[in-house]
Amino acid sequence: MSDRSFQTGVAEWLLQCFGPEISGDELERSDRFIEESLELVQAVGYPEERIIALIRYVYARPIGEPRQEAGGVMVTLAAFCWSHGIDLDEAARTELARIWTKIDAIRAKQAAKPTGSALPIAVQPDAEQFYFCLPCTWSSSDVDCCTYPADEIYVDHTSTRFCADCAKEYRGGTGNMQKLSNILSLARPHLGVAAASISKFEATAPASGPDWSGSGAHVANIDRNCTLQNCIWLPISEADLSVTTEFKVSDDLSIRNSDRHWVRDHDGRVYEAVWSVGKTSYWWDLENESPVDPVEFMPHPLDPRYRQLEGGAS
Repeated sequence: MSDRSFQTGVAEWLLQCFGPEISGDELERSDRFIEESLELVQAVGYPEERIIALIRYVYARPIGEPRQEAGGVMVTLAAFCWSHGIDLDEAARTELARIWTKIDAIRAKQAAKPTGSALPIAVQPDAEQFYFCLPCTWSSSDVDCCTYPADEIYVDHTSTRFCADCAKEYRGGTGNMQKLSNILSLARPHLGVAAASISKFEATAPASGPDWSGSGAHVANIDRNCTLQNCIWLPISEADLSVTTEFKVSDDLSIRNSDRHWVRDHDGRVYEAVWSVGKTSYWWDLENESPVDPVEFMPHPLDPRYRQLEGGAS
């Protein structure tokens, strides 16, 4: 297959089907390329969890050069087809011939596509998406009473979510908090809420308090200030792994996470992580965006389940 002649044939079909404006829309072409790529790996049984992991990995790396990356796509696509017993040349020619016969149907689908959306079809907003108020879950056995729409959830400087009543009780009101709906409009959808950095936590946490450093004596090389060292640390096995947020990427793909936890590794590194639930469940490091294996976590200071520890280290 001549790459240039095939590309020219595709360009002729694009212009015939959509005209120059849509054909030359770089964002639209990227959307459809990603869609077809995902459909290809889905067709051979590729697990969705690996897709999410690779998205986070790639977007944390330096941006590449488009021409070189396009070459990489062609090489890896050819290798993919070879490993799966697919004749790439034949598949490409067959599909181009097929879509020439589907121009009217493809135009109708394009006309129904929502403006500005990456999705090829219009979908209804997820009216059932609710978020937990963490303090509510401490006192209620009915979790349905603890969930609220994003516009009724407030987030404090530790990224803990509160309803208006709990914000008043535990934080003195919502004046210094942000609505979750505002955060979601700015944050990447697969994270749900904007990341709060360790430096911000250290700047806003109490300057002094009980000395809990003995609870993490087996953790070596603590490279943090006294605020984090003096917090109580419990075995990671005692952390609450309950799913509190679920983001639906599509009908077949959703991301389900626990609340955020401050955790630390055996070498003393402290960071925020969530327990991510799927076919494979794991701790996900929100700072470095990668699976991790922490050994301890810091319980929330307002959680009454841990108030009995205030008299001494466990």
